[in-house]
Amino acid sequence: MKLNQESLVSTKSFLGLFLLFFLTWASPAWAASLTLAAKQLVSQIKSLDPTYSTTSTAQSPFARLILQVKNRHSKLADQTAQAIELELRQVFTKDYKSLKLVLPQQALAGVPSKGTLQLMVEYESSGPKIHLHFQVTEGLQSGTVLLSGKETFLRSESGGNRLIAVLDFEGKGFSSEQLKALSEVFRARLSGTGKLALSSSAEVDKMRPDEIQRQYHCSRDECATLIGEQLGVDQVISAAIYTLSPGHFVLSAKLLEIRNRQIVASESITAEANLIGLPTLVERLADQLLSKNKALLSPKIEPFLVPSNEPQWTPPGAKP
Repeated sequence: MKLNQESLVSTKSFLGLFLLFFLTWASPAWAASLTLAAKQLVSQIKSLDPTYSTTSTAQSPFARLILQVKNRHSKLADQTAQAIELELRQVFTKDYKSLKLVLPQQALAGVPSKGTLQLMVEYESSGPKIHLHFQVTEGLQSGTVLLSGKETFLRSESGGNRLIAVLDFEGKGFSSEQLKALSEVFRARLSGTGKLALSSSAEVDKMRPDEIQRQYHCSRDECATLIGEQLGVDQVISAAIYTLSPGHFVLSAKLLEIRNRQIVASESITAEANLIGLPTLVERLADQLLSKNKALLSPKIEPFLVPSNEPQWTPPGAKP
């Protein structure tokens, strides 16, 4: 059996999404509630098809679907977005078999506008809630909007440690090597307690925080949450060092929650020291951040665990 190039692209992309979801996000409660959201969304799209029923023999006006899921704020397909997309694809394959799923890169190669649906989903966190904003259009480019709406779910407390990314220190008047050394001292002090699960510095370096800040023109805190979303972590620690005068420094650190983009803790130290004494101040800052802030040690909050009490959409003709 020969596979054409289009099939190979589709197969590789699907397998990549599956492995990412299974290794990073697989959780029975999370998966069950995400499946519920996906089924509700797919049911709404099926209601647009006048021929879709178990007894209909007419040909459906819809032949294919282009699906994209992104973070509503960063407009990027981060790990959470990819997990949502995988679940939607699985539900479409099972519940709407007549609709062929087309990858965005396949659409660029050329697909007919007629009979093509586009489903754009953007997710965002708002306090304890997760919102899935979606829009369905018919045709390519600026097609006709057929359906739009939102699914909302609540988070639920669960055990387990939060995954935290610690960004490199920011500071003027210091070389990149000096800032990197202070950053590693800071990470080592935080991880040395054995109470925190930290993302590796290598993973953080891959994100190139300075380039992201230049590209998106975001503030330090905004960029920190953006990086955290792409890394798939729960929290981000952003730290900085300032020189008030020769030998007089201010060190500060902020703990940011990714799900609501809020600063949940901050600490600072003002002290006199020389360059050799800075690592000791960095360790003090880490100790202070750990000892005074329970947000670092509180239970992890898993997304998509419990449906909210907001009214759910009911397919036309269905009994409430």
